[in-house]
Amino acid sequence: MEETTNETLSFDLTLTESASQLSEVVVTGLRSLNERTSSVGKVLIKAMDMPQITVVNNRDILERQQTIRLREALMNISGVYIMCVIGGGQEKIAGRGYAFNSSNTFKNGVRYYKGAIPEISAVEKLEVIEGIAVVLYGNVTAGGILNLVTKKPRFENGGKLS
Repeated sequence: MEETTNETLSFDLTLTESASQLSEVVVTGLRSLNERTSSVGKVLIKAMDMPQITVVNNRDILERQQTIRLREALMNISGVYIMCVIGGGQEKIAGRGYAFNSSNTFKNGVRYYKGAIPEISAVEKLEVIEGIAVVLYGNVTAGGILNLVTKKPRFENGGKLS
């Protein structure tokens, strides 16, 4: 090969138009469970920043499991379980050896009487704080607290078929 210097190389480039259309691109973002805020604490903070042990079962998990009863939703939460069923109409929940009474069960952050099995189809997510830190919530047993967060109305058109 011969060595050449001071040469200029030029070429013509022509772009042609085409009638093809790009497909739709859908980008979804997902935060890990530690990055999502939890309303079971006194303040809306990330679960990773809370000093208590918190567990959140979102609607995603409840739908994938096809949960009908509370006992099916509690299978994902370690340390919280159904202690007994009374008369087929009330499930006694316990956590870490302590029975959850009506003071340990909340619905949307407010204590509620759980004299009957709660309706899971109206629940958006389950939030649980486990351990002794729950005594900060007042007259509760030390096993933990359970907060049932109900679905909020959404004013948007749409639907889901499965």
